[in-house]
Amino acid sequence: MALKLGQDLSVLAGCTRLSTVALHVQANPMDSWQGLVTGLCKIFSHFSSPVIRSIQVEMQLKEPDDALFALAHPDSEFWTIDLGLIHDLMKRPMFDSLQDVTIDIPRYSTDVRLARDAVLTAEETNRRLCLILEPWDKRGILTVRGDDEPTDEELGQEADMNSSNSKKEDPSGGVKGEEALSPEDEAVPA
Repeated sequence: MALKLGQDLSVLAGCTRLSTVALHVQANPMDSWQGLVTGLCKIFSHFSSPVIRSIQVEMQLKEPDDALFALAHPDSEFWTIDLGLIHDLMKRPMFDSLQDVTIDIPRYSTDVRLARDAVLTAEETNRRLCLILEPWDKRGILTVRGDDEPTDEELGQEADMNSSNSKKEDPSGGVKGEEALSPEDEAVPA
């Protein structure tokens, strides 16, 4: 099942005999860690099957195509997130039959980070996911997989690549709104 955070999740509430759940979730990195926690809370609160044995969530961080993307949240925001609600949801008796949970945040794009002032390694991403999902981690049923976030250098390389690709695709050489100069119009140094 594919979901976007913010989408109606009532379909999950109607599935009372699910034993295995595999979700592909698309999250906007603009929402940062708080958005991920809120999204996971919404997903977990809609489960209604008391026989769930396995949950697999692949979370793709992707800004909307029509959005002007800018990271708004500092890394310190993570440490202020109240994890009480998500932990309470995870401790509900409904999840007692749960035997394994896998949360995967693969790096689909080199231009996505969750904070404007930090570059997280895969280990730090995994550690934070374990803190968010601590009740299941303590039960020994949690597997998390995150990737290294892109460095500033990688972000610059991605921007350069995108810029050069757009120039290759644009017959005017990237000139927009003006007439491109013909070879005869070019100045030749003497």
